[in-house]
Amino acid sequence: MNNGSYIVGTLSGTDTNDWTDRDGQVRQNHYLILAATYQDRFGNPQTEVNRVEFAHTRLAEINKSIGEMAGEKVLVPVRVEARKGGRNGAFITYFLPTSSYPEVLEDV
Repeated sequence: MNNGSYIVGTLSGTDTNDWTDRDGQVRQNHYLILAATYQDRFGNPQTEVNRVEFAHTRLAEINKSIGEMAGEKVLVPVRVEARKGGRNGAFITYFLPTSSYPEVLEDV
């Protein structure tokens, strides 16, 4: 395992978000969807969902590799980018580095 930031969660699959740029071209962002269940301070179960963006050029290889991992608890290396501004104020985006892959966690 390398140093850096990671997200741990149950791999739920992938998602694609279509959007239109200023020139009217339709673009797509692709995401891994990770869910992590925890108890809040009152003991109620809660689920946190994270999206990890990955490059369009990796869509086929990611879909192939995660098909076997769906529903498994995984460790995903991420690059974190935080910004302020835009329509919604501040936000954090997680990116899957180009040469990285999710890893199944055996005993957590």
